[in-house]
Order: sequence, then C-alpha cells, then structure tokens
Amino acid sequence: MIRRSLLGLALASVVAVPAISAQGAAVADSGIAGTGAVMRVSLYRYADGMQQAVLADMRTHLIPTWEAMRAAGILINYATMTNAAPSSKDDWQFGIALTYKNWAALDSLGARNAPITLKHYGTAEARTAALEAGNRMRVLISSSLINVTSYSRR
Repeated sequence: MIRRSLLGLALASVVAVPAISAQGAAVADSGIAGTGAVMRVSLYRYADGMQQAVLADMRTHLIPTWEAMRAAGILINYATMTNAAPSSKDDWQFGIALTYKNWAALDSLGARNAPITLKHYGTAEARTAALEAGNRMRVLISSSLINVTSYSRR
C-alpha cells in the first residue's frame, strides 16, 4: 500500500489535471488545449550489491540509447527517480519513466528501437547479453503505462 501511495505521489507531480470525462465539453469550450502523452513507468529494486553496477549500466548503455531514441523522435523524454524512503528491503528503490507522444507512438516500437540498440551494442548477441545482465542487476517491482494529460491555455 505504501508503494502505491509513493507512486501516486510521484505521478501527482507529473499529472497536472486529472483526465476529464463528463466535463470534456466544458474544457473544450474553455480555451484550454489538452495534450496527451503516454508514459511507461517501471519501478525496480537493486539486486543485492548491484547499485553501482546498475548506475554504471544506466550511464553507459541506457541513457545513450534513450538519447538516440529521443533524437529519432521515438521518445519525447526520459527520467529516472529514486525512492528516498523505501518501506522495506523489497520496496522499489529507483524508477525509470519513458515518455512517448501518444498511444500511436507505441505502434511498432520494438522495430523502431531495434536499429538504435543494435548500433549501440554492435551485435544482437551483445544486446541480448546486456539485457540479461541488466535483469540480474535489478528486480522489476512494477511497470505501468500511464496516460498523461496536461492542459494549457490556447
């Protein structure tokens, strides 16, 4: 329950105004333009003794590929977060948020990411080995797709 509360707090800072259902017409008439984005939020804990290895992997591999994906227009942005007060040794310790323009941006995502990751790692085998090593360094606690809606004046 605490984990969900912390995720809620983290997401509350990202989502300025909740999605509007019955009030949609009122928003449309208000001069406020809505823009939707989709965010993949993944929360992890470090495998025992692997915090430094995870951080090195992030600097060496993940951030460069995210930068290339952003340059290619696949990602709008990326962010990392830490849990300053985990409630237990099994609670999440760090998170990754990848932001895409909209739901359609997820279509053929693997096929569009593949050339970028292949260029970074050099071979498909090296890419697979890096993925497997990453899975040994960090433990996935949860992963969610979140529809982010923010509003601005037109």
